[in-house]
Amino acid sequence: MPHIGEKQETEMLTSTKVAEDASNQRSDYILRPTLDCSYNLMQSSELGPHPKISVLWGRTFSHCLIKPEKFPIRHELVSVFPKQYVITDALPNLELLRSLLPEKNFEIELRQISNEGQRTSGVPESWLLIEDNAVSRNSHIIVVRSKNTEMKHTVGYARTLDNATMFSYNLDVLAMLIFDVSDVRLLWSDDPRLWQQFTALVDFKCGNQLNLQSILYNDITFKSFSIYPPAYIHDISIWERSNETRLSESEFFSLMREITHHQILNVYLKDQYVHPKTGSKSRCYRMVHQSPDKALSKCKATELQIQLRAALRDRFGIYVR
Repeated sequence: MPHIGEKQETEMLTSTKVAEDASNQRSDYILRPTLDCSYNLMQSSELGPHPKISVLWGRTFSHCLIKPEKFPIRHELVSVFPKQYVITDALPNLELLRSLLPEKNFEIELRQISNEGQRTSGVPESWLLIEDNAVSRNSHIIVVRSKNTEMKHTVGYARTLDNATMFSYNLDVLAMLIFDVSDVRLLWSDDPRLWQQFTALVDFKCGNQLNLQSILYNDITFKSFSIYPPAYIHDISIWERSNETRLSESEFFSLMREITHHQILNVYLKDQYVHPKTGSKSRCYRMVHQSPDKALSKCKATELQIQLRAALRDRFGIYVR
Protein backbone atom coordinates (compact mmCIF):
# COMPACT_ATOMS: atom_id res chain seq x y z
CA MET A 1 0.00 0.00 0.00
CA PRO A 2 1.56 3.32 -1.00
CA HIS A 3 2.20 5.91 1.65
CA ILE A 4 0.56 9.21 0.80
CA GLY A 5 2.72 12.07 2.06
CA GLU A 6 1.60 15.56 3.03
CA LYS A 7 2.28 16.94 -0.44
CA GLN A 8 0.31 14.23 -2.20
CA GLU A 9 -2.56 14.47 0.27
CA THR A 10 -2.79 18.21 -0.37
CA GLU A 11 -2.93 17.63 -4.11
CA MET A 12 -5.68 15.05 -3.67
CA LEU A 13 -7.91 17.55 -1.90
CA THR A 14 -8.77 19.04 -5.28
CA SER A 15 -9.85 17.65 -8.59
CA THR A 16 -9.09 20.70 -10.71
CA LYS A 17 -7.06 23.80 -10.14
CA VAL A 18 -8.50 26.88 -11.79
CA ALA A 19 -6.01 29.36 -13.28
CA GLU A 20 -5.10 32.33 -11.13
CA ASP A 21 -7.03 35.48 -11.82
CA ALA A 22 -5.59 38.53 -13.53
CA SER A 23 -4.45 40.11 -10.31
CA ASN A 24 -2.48 36.96 -9.45
CA GLN A 25 -3.62 37.33 -5.85
CA ARG A 26 -5.55 34.09 -5.39
CA SER A 27 -6.20 30.62 -6.74
CA ASP A 28 -9.53 28.83 -6.70
CA TYR A 29 -10.03 25.12 -6.18
CA ILE A 30 -12.90 22.86 -7.09
CA LEU A 31 -13.93 20.23 -4.54
CA ARG A 32 -13.25 16.74 -5.85
CA PRO A 33 -16.39 14.78 -6.81
CA THR A 34 -14.58 11.43 -6.69
CA LEU A 35 -11.19 9.91 -5.90
CA ASP A 36 -10.91 8.83 -9.53
CA CYS A 37 -8.85 11.96 -10.03
CA SER A 38 -6.21 10.59 -7.62
CA TYR A 39 -5.51 7.45 -9.64
CA ASN A 40 -2.68 8.99 -11.65
CA LEU A 41 -1.05 10.23 -8.46
CA MET A 42 -1.29 6.76 -6.89
CA GLN A 43 0.51 5.31 -9.92
CA SER A 44 3.01 8.15 -10.35
CA SER A 45 6.74 7.58 -10.40
CA GLU A 46 7.07 9.74 -7.29
CA LEU A 47 5.37 7.01 -5.30
CA GLY A 48 7.23 4.26 -7.13
CA PRO A 49 5.88 1.04 -8.71
CA HIS A 50 3.14 -0.77 -6.77
CA PRO A 51 2.68 -4.35 -7.95
CA LYS A 52 0.24 -5.00 -5.11
CA ILE A 53 -3.13 -3.45 -4.34
CA SER A 54 -3.13 0.30 -3.71
CA VAL A 55 -5.74 1.80 -1.37
CA LEU A 56 -6.81 5.38 -0.81
CA TRP A 57 -9.73 6.93 1.06
CA GLY A 58 -11.01 10.43 1.72
CA ARG A 59 -13.95 12.80 1.52
CA THR A 60 -15.60 13.65 -1.79
CA PHE A 61 -18.23 16.24 -2.61
CA SER A 62 -21.06 16.30 -5.12
CA HIS A 63 -24.55 17.54 -5.90
CA CYS A 64 -27.09 14.84 -5.18
CA LEU A 65 -30.74 14.11 -4.57
CA ILE A 66 -32.32 14.63 -1.15
CA LYS A 67 -32.91 11.09 0.05
CA PRO A 68 -32.33 9.24 3.35
CA GLU A 69 -29.19 7.63 1.85
CA LYS A 70 -27.84 10.73 0.02
CA PHE A 71 -25.56 13.45 1.33
CA PRO A 72 -23.42 16.01 -0.55
CA ILE A 73 -20.32 14.89 1.37
CA ARG A 74 -19.33 11.24 1.51
CA HIS A 75 -16.37 9.08 2.45
CA GLU A 76 -15.01 7.14 -0.49
CA LEU A 77 -12.53 4.26 -0.50
CA VAL A 78 -10.70 3.33 -3.69
CA SER A 79 -8.67 0.15 -4.22
CA VAL A 80 -6.63 -0.37 -7.39
CA PHE A 81 -5.71 -3.87 -8.53
CA PRO A 82 -2.79 -4.61 -10.93
CA LYS A 83 -3.60 -4.98 -14.60
CA GLN A 84 -3.56 -8.80 -14.48
CA TYR A 85 -6.81 -8.65 -12.54
CA VAL A 86 -10.15 -8.21 -14.26
CA ILE A 87 -13.27 -7.11 -12.45
CA THR A 88 -14.82 -10.57 -12.21
CA ASP A 89 -11.54 -12.06 -10.95
CA ALA A 90 -11.02 -9.37 -8.33
CA LEU A 91 -14.46 -9.74 -6.76
CA PRO A 92 -13.66 -13.00 -4.90
CA ASN A 93 -10.73 -11.19 -3.28
CA LEU A 94 -13.13 -8.77 -1.58
CA GLU A 95 -13.90 -11.11 1.28
CA LEU A 96 -13.74 -8.19 3.68
CA LEU A 97 -16.87 -6.74 2.12
CA ARG A 98 -18.62 -10.08 2.47
CA SER A 99 -17.45 -10.30 6.09
CA LEU A 100 -18.88 -6.88 6.86
CA LEU A 101 -22.18 -7.80 5.19
CA PRO A 102 -23.10 -11.35 6.29
CA GLU A 103 -24.67 -13.58 3.63
CA LYS A 104 -27.64 -14.32 5.86
CA ASN A 105 -28.69 -10.66 5.64
CA PHE A 106 -27.23 -9.37 2.38
CA GLU A 107 -26.45 -10.44 -1.15
CA ILE A 108 -23.66 -8.76 -3.16
CA GLU A 109 -23.66 -8.62 -6.95
CA LEU A 110 -22.08 -6.79 -9.87
CA ARG A 111 -24.17 -5.23 -12.63
CA GLN A 112 -22.53 -3.99 -15.82
CA ILE A 113 -23.20 -0.60 -17.39
CA SER A 114 -22.66 -0.22 -21.13
CA ASN A 115 -20.15 2.11 -22.76
CA GLU A 116 -22.88 4.61 -23.62
CA GLY A 117 -23.92 4.91 -19.98
CA GLN A 118 -27.25 3.22 -20.70
CA ARG A 119 -28.52 0.70 -18.22
CA THR A 120 -28.45 -2.93 -19.16
CA SER A 121 -31.42 -5.24 -18.84
CA GLY A 122 -32.41 -5.74 -15.22
CA VAL A 123 -30.58 -2.68 -13.88
CA PRO A 124 -33.03 -0.13 -12.45
CA GLU A 125 -32.41 3.44 -13.57
CA SER A 126 -32.42 4.57 -9.94
CA TRP A 127 -29.15 2.69 -9.41
CA LEU A 128 -27.29 5.09 -11.68
CA LEU A 129 -26.20 7.58 -9.05
CA ILE A 130 -25.84 11.11 -10.37
CA GLU A 131 -22.72 11.61 -8.26
CA ASP A 132 -21.01 8.50 -9.70
CA ASN A 133 -19.61 9.79 -12.96
CA ALA A 134 -17.72 6.56 -13.51
CA VAL A 135 -20.85 4.57 -14.33
CA SER A 136 -20.78 6.04 -17.82
CA ARG A 137 -17.37 4.57 -18.62
CA ASN A 138 -17.82 0.84 -19.15
CA SER A 139 -18.27 0.20 -15.45
CA HIS A 140 -19.89 -2.25 -13.09
CA ILE A 141 -21.95 -1.07 -10.15
CA ILE A 142 -21.68 -2.96 -6.87
CA VAL A 143 -25.16 -3.64 -5.55
CA VAL A 144 -26.11 -4.92 -2.11
CA ARG A 145 -29.57 -6.41 -1.67
CA SER A 146 -31.06 -6.65 1.79
CA LYS A 147 -32.74 -10.04 2.21
CA ASN A 148 -34.95 -8.66 4.97
CA THR A 149 -36.39 -5.67 3.10
CA GLU A 150 -35.60 -6.67 -0.52
CA MET A 151 -34.22 -3.15 -1.01
CA LYS A 152 -31.19 -2.67 -3.28
CA HIS A 153 -28.39 -0.24 -2.49
CA THR A 154 -25.56 0.88 -4.75
CA VAL A 155 -22.46 0.83 -2.54
CA GLY A 156 -19.85 1.52 -5.22
CA TYR A 157 -18.58 0.74 -8.68
CA ALA A 158 -15.74 -1.04 -10.45
CA ARG A 159 -14.17 -0.16 -13.76
CA THR A 160 -11.27 -1.23 -15.94
CA LEU A 161 -8.47 1.27 -16.49
CA ASP A 162 -5.59 1.19 -18.96
CA ASN A 163 -3.33 -0.86 -16.72
CA ALA A 164 -5.40 -1.63 -13.64
CA THR A 165 -8.84 -2.34 -12.22
CA MET A 166 -10.37 0.18 -9.80
CA PHE A 167 -12.99 -0.45 -7.13
CA SER A 168 -14.69 2.48 -5.38
CA TYR A 169 -16.90 2.20 -2.30
CA ASN A 170 -19.26 4.65 -0.63
CA LEU A 171 -18.32 4.08 3.00
CA ASP A 172 -21.32 6.02 4.30
CA VAL A 173 -23.80 3.68 2.61
CA LEU A 174 -21.82 0.65 3.85
CA ALA A 175 -21.94 2.00 7.41
CA MET A 176 -25.70 2.46 7.12
CA LEU A 177 -26.12 -1.16 6.04
CA ILE A 178 -23.74 -2.63 8.63
CA PHE A 179 -25.20 -0.75 11.61
CA ASP A 180 -28.81 -0.47 10.41
CA VAL A 181 -28.82 3.34 10.20
CA SER A 182 -31.80 4.53 8.16
CA ASP A 183 -30.76 8.17 7.69
CA VAL A 184 -27.30 9.16 6.40
CA ARG A 185 -27.57 12.56 8.14
CA LEU A 186 -27.08 10.76 11.46
CA LEU A 187 -23.52 9.88 10.44
CA TRP A 188 -22.75 13.62 10.54
CA SER A 189 -24.51 14.29 13.83
CA ASP A 190 -22.56 15.23 16.97
CA ASP A 191 -25.34 13.96 19.23
CA PRO A 192 -23.71 11.88 22.01
CA ARG A 193 -26.74 9.54 22.03
CA LEU A 194 -25.55 8.32 18.64
CA TRP A 195 -21.83 7.90 19.19
CA GLN A 196 -22.16 6.37 22.66
CA GLN A 197 -23.77 3.37 21.00
CA PHE A 198 -20.55 2.63 19.11
CA THR A 199 -17.82 3.19 21.72
CA ALA A 200 -17.15 -0.57 21.75
CA LEU A 201 -15.86 -0.29 18.19
CA VAL A 202 -13.25 2.38 18.98
CA ASP A 203 -9.65 1.55 19.84
CA PHE A 204 -8.71 4.38 22.21
CA LYS A 205 -5.09 3.17 22.34
CA CYS A 206 -4.64 3.82 18.62
CA GLY A 207 -5.75 7.40 18.30
CA ASN A 208 -9.50 6.72 18.67
CA GLN A 209 -9.60 4.70 15.44
CA LEU A 210 -12.23 2.13 14.60
CA ASN A 211 -11.16 -1.42 15.35
CA LEU A 212 -11.93 -3.64 12.36
CA GLN A 213 -12.07 -6.81 14.47
CA SER A 214 -14.67 -5.17 16.70
CA ILE A 215 -16.80 -4.34 13.67
CA LEU A 216 -16.58 -7.92 12.40
CA TYR A 217 -17.38 -9.63 15.68
CA ASN A 218 -19.67 -7.18 17.51
CA ASP A 219 -23.31 -7.35 16.57
CA ILE A 220 -24.03 -3.66 17.12
CA THR A 221 -26.99 -1.95 15.48
CA PHE A 222 -28.17 1.61 15.83
CA LYS A 223 -31.10 2.24 18.15
CA SER A 224 -33.23 5.22 17.16
CA PHE A 225 -33.68 8.07 19.66
CA SER A 226 -37.39 8.31 18.92
CA ILE A 227 -39.84 5.65 17.82
CA TYR A 228 -42.07 8.18 16.07
CA PRO A 229 -40.00 11.27 15.13
CA PRO A 230 -42.31 14.08 13.94
CA ALA A 231 -42.38 14.68 10.18
CA TYR A 232 -44.22 17.29 8.13
CA ILE A 233 -45.12 17.08 4.46
CA HIS A 234 -45.14 20.20 2.30
CA ASP A 235 -45.70 20.61 -1.44
CA ILE A 236 -44.09 23.41 -3.41
CA SER A 237 -44.79 24.33 -7.05
CA ILE A 238 -42.50 26.48 -9.14
CA TRP A 239 -43.49 28.17 -12.42
CA GLU A 240 -40.94 28.96 -15.11
CA ARG A 241 -41.76 30.97 -18.23
CA SER A 242 -40.71 29.59 -21.60
CA ASN A 243 -38.08 32.32 -22.04
CA GLU A 244 -36.53 31.80 -18.61
CA THR A 245 -33.49 29.70 -17.81
CA ARG A 246 -34.64 26.48 -16.18
CA LEU A 247 -33.75 26.03 -12.53
CA SER A 248 -31.80 22.78 -12.33
CA GLU A 249 -32.63 20.23 -9.66
CA SER A 250 -29.03 20.43 -8.53
CA GLU A 251 -29.43 24.14 -7.73
CA PHE A 252 -32.87 23.53 -6.21
CA PHE A 253 -31.70 20.78 -3.85
CA SER A 254 -28.58 22.74 -2.86
CA LEU A 255 -30.77 25.71 -1.94
CA MET A 256 -33.06 23.46 0.11
CA ARG A 257 -30.13 22.12 2.10
CA GLU A 258 -28.75 25.61 2.66
CA ILE A 259 -32.03 27.12 3.87
CA THR A 260 -33.24 24.21 5.98
CA HIS A 261 -29.85 23.20 7.38
CA HIS A 262 -30.50 19.59 6.32
CA GLN A 263 -33.85 19.41 8.10
CA ILE A 264 -35.39 17.69 5.05
CA LEU A 265 -35.45 13.91 4.87
CA ASN A 266 -36.82 13.32 1.38
CA VAL A 267 -37.80 15.26 -1.75
CA TYR A 268 -39.30 13.92 -4.95
CA LEU A 269 -40.96 15.29 -8.07
CA LYS A 270 -44.69 14.78 -7.67
CA ASP A 271 -46.01 16.32 -10.91
CA GLN A 272 -45.02 18.52 -13.84
CA TYR A 273 -47.05 20.46 -16.37
CA VAL A 274 -46.43 22.48 -19.56
CA HIS A 275 -48.97 25.15 -20.51
CA PRO A 276 -50.13 24.40 -24.10
CA LYS A 277 -50.30 28.08 -25.12
CA THR A 278 -47.60 29.95 -23.22
CA GLY A 279 -45.09 27.13 -22.89
CA SER A 280 -44.62 27.90 -19.19
CA LYS A 281 -43.56 24.92 -17.12
CA SER A 282 -44.64 23.93 -13.65
CA ARG A 283 -42.97 21.44 -11.33
CA CYS A 284 -44.48 20.28 -8.05
CA TYR A 285 -42.17 18.78 -5.44
CA ARG A 286 -43.17 17.01 -2.25
CA MET A 287 -40.76 17.33 0.66
CA VAL A 288 -40.69 15.68 4.06
CA HIS A 289 -39.33 17.85 6.87
CA GLN A 290 -37.75 15.81 9.64
CA SER A 291 -34.72 16.36 11.85
CA PRO A 292 -32.27 13.44 12.10
CA ASP A 293 -31.46 13.82 15.79
CA LYS A 294 -34.12 15.99 17.48
CA ALA A 295 -37.83 16.76 17.40
CA LEU A 296 -38.68 19.28 14.69
CA SER A 297 -41.69 21.43 15.57
CA LYS A 298 -44.51 22.19 13.15
CA CYS A 299 -43.87 25.91 13.60
CA LYS A 300 -40.19 25.50 12.65
CA ALA A 301 -41.05 23.41 9.57
CA THR A 302 -43.47 26.11 8.40
CA GLU A 303 -40.85 28.79 9.00
CA LEU A 304 -38.34 26.88 6.87
CA GLN A 305 -40.91 26.62 4.08
CA ILE A 306 -41.46 30.38 4.12
CA GLN A 307 -37.70 31.01 3.98
CA LEU A 308 -37.28 28.57 1.08
CA ARG A 309 -40.05 30.18 -0.97
CA ALA A 310 -38.61 33.65 -0.34
CA ALA A 311 -35.13 32.50 -1.43
CA LEU A 312 -36.51 31.03 -4.68
CA ARG A 313 -38.19 34.32 -5.51
CA ASP A 314 -35.28 36.56 -4.50
CA ARG A 315 -32.39 34.56 -5.97
CA PHE A 316 -33.93 33.05 -9.08
CA GLY A 317 -36.98 35.24 -9.74
CA ILE A 318 -39.23 32.17 -9.80
CA TYR A 319 -42.97 32.32 -9.19
CA VAL A 320 -43.78 29.98 -6.30
CA ARG A 321 -47.18 28.72 -5.27
